[in-house]
Amino acid sequence: MAAGRHSKKEVAEALRGLPDHFIVVATDAGHRWGYVECTVCGDRLSIWSTPRSPGNHAKDIARFAARHEHPERKKKTEQEKEGGS
Repeated sequence: MAAGRHSKKEVAEALRGLPDHFIVVATDAGHRWGYVECTVCGDRLSIWSTPRSPGNHAKDIARFAARHEHPERKKKTEQEKEGGS
């Protein structure tokens, strides 16, 4: 997470735990701290500077990541690993 560190510990940890196919962009504009983008499909999730519940916001980030585990990406990664051994 080279974009910067979120001020809420739970949110910062959730952002740090994202898989490689996500990009974290810190915009630091207004109430939105930044966003997380899935590089496979281009879907985005806004990250708020001061979420009402940091724990729930961290769960939202984890849910977003779980929804964007694209099966075709997993298959491609597994094939690359098999070919590289």
